[in-house]
Amino acid sequence: MLKESLSDNADKYGIQSLTTYVLQDTEKPKIPYWSHIVAQFRTLNKSDIMSVVNEANSNFRCGFSYLTTTVVVKKYIPELYKQLAKKGAHFVRIKLTSLKQFIDEHGHMYDYVINCTGLGAKEFVPDVNMYPIKGQVLRVKAPWIKNCVMLDTNEVTYILPLSDLVVLGGTQESDNNCLEMDENQLNQVVERCSKIYPSLKDAEIVSKHAGLRPSRHGGIRIELESIGQVKVVHNYGHGGSGVTISWGCASEFVQCIKKDINKIKSKL
Repeated sequence: MLKESLSDNADKYGIQSLTTYVLQDTEKPKIPYWSHIVAQFRTLNKSDIMSVVNEANSNFRCGFSYLTTTVVVKKYIPELYKQLAKKGAHFVRIKLTSLKQFIDEHGHMYDYVINCTGLGAKEFVPDVNMYPIKGQVLRVKAPWIKNCVMLDTNEVTYILPLSDLVVLGGTQESDNNCLEMDENQLNQVVERCSKIYPSLKDAEIVSKHAGLRPSRHGGIRIELESIGQVKVVHNYGHGGSGVTISWGCASEFVQCIKKDINKIKSKL
């Protein structure tokens, strides 16, 4: 993704690179397990933090920053669709009620079936471990905001600049299937984000969104399962990190298939 953000395709895919600051109110920074993977990771002290955010945030004493990318999904997904079509992929829209139905009707046509049904996997597989986490965000016009800021607190708070707008978030409600927007909660989001950057209080709101993150007890499911004579590779349960970990998960399920192919070859 970082390479793409520096390429000719950056605008076409809606990808840009930026520094993310994660602020914590603890004595020492809590270092994430993935710190060695991201570019330009470093810890932050109080002085570093106060050079990035408003003085009203003086309760944050430490944290960390790193270089990452943001993606405008409405640009990114259609471009991936085009790339797959160029490589010979065919897209068919049909209504299915279960994985068993698909296998019974179409399973004989494929060497492997990749199951990426997201929250629908709860009924489709079925997988009782799937559950929704409702989230709400706003998109505002604030081109002066260049950095991503996240607060590592009990309340989900983040400011996420995209290549066109800035996302203000958010909320997180487990096992809530309601897609209606809660104006009171959205006002609180704006209030929390405005404490970080006061100029956001009067930023023009372009849109408001409520959605369901496809989360799973036990974490993401990436595994090969034989159902009758059909081999299914499951890849679902990504929660709110679908875009972030999509390429890593894709690589993982490809490895599942390669291992299975090698196992078959060894028996020949």
